[in-house]
Amino acid sequence: MRDNFVGEWKSADTNAQTHTRIKRTGDTFYIHEGINDLVGTYDPNVESIMIDNGVKKVPVKYLPETDQLLITGGQREAKFSRVK
Repeated sequence: MRDNFVGEWKSADTNAQTHTRIKRTGDTFYIHEGINDLVGTYDPNVESIMIDNGVKKVPVKYLPETDQLLITGGQREAKFSRVK
């Protein structure tokens, strides 16, 4: 399951040209988006990468039925599709 997060992703909700790249070492994920670098840890209990943005933990969940990522933060959600 963890390897499904690895790769290059783009927003499925907007026409943003910025791509997000995710790499992994063990349970630690390195996320690069534009000029931002984030680190997240895989939580097997919720099957998500948990990113600590300094204010709260934001889950990144893989959706196998659509091969997309779902990021939930506050009242907002965003989906990302794999770049092929």
